[in-house]
Amino acid sequence: MDVHKIGPITFLQASRAVEEVKERLQGLENLFKHPLENGTFGTRINFDSDPNGNPIREGTRLDIAGNPYASLGVTFKAIPGSQGQIPPGGVYARNFPRGATSPPNIVSLAPPDVGPGDNESYGKIQVQFAKPCSSVTVSVKVSTPFEYLGMPGGFPTLHAYNSDPTQANAQAISTSSLPMELVPTTNSTVSPTGTPLTVIGSWNITYVTFSCPVTPLKDSLVAFFDDLSFF
Repeated sequence: MDVHKIGPITFLQASRAVEEVKERLQGLENLFKHPLENGTFGTRINFDSDPNGNPIREGTRLDIAGNPYASLGVTFKAIPGSQGQIPPGGVYARNFPRGATSPPNIVSLAPPDVGPGDNESYGKIQVQFAKPCSSVTVSVKVSTPFEYLGMPGGFPTLHAYNSDPTQANAQAISTSSLPMELVPTTNSTVSPTGTPLTVIGSWNITYVTFSCPVTPLKDSLVAFFDDLSFF
């Protein structure tokens, strides 16, 4: 490459480069300032307590202004399912120790008068971040149907996006799904431990969705999501 053919960069280009380096250094600083219980780093939401350590009550709405985690820069939203089994618009903290990775609460689309646990007949949970992230993780357990024939219609999946949530037909930049071998093989059984699903971006993840797809004529798993972490 002939270096003499490369012209000087503009002041604006240099300023943008400096700001990008600053953002990455700030991300690394936050990464090491906030160690999580499982040995990783970043911000962790366990749905059991707010950032001040106060317990989150059963049925607390998370998709409203002033939600318990608003100070962490996250906004929750329910994306309604096609079957409409649950009234759209609600994301809740639900007390369900058996499905929780860190008991007692999980995050769910199911309101307090409905049994906790989700699949896409209920909808998807969307989490938007005030500042773009580099990595997002959510933990999941699954429950098999009462008459489980070993043909799951879909696996819990976490999708990451780098666009505005209002953009139509946005394409995921990173996806993570629960492997088939981690689904319990016996009827009406909940996974013994939570499995982390992690998506990675170049400091540009603006929001994520997580859900458990449903396929007609196949067994519908029920997913229990917990422990959202990001940096």
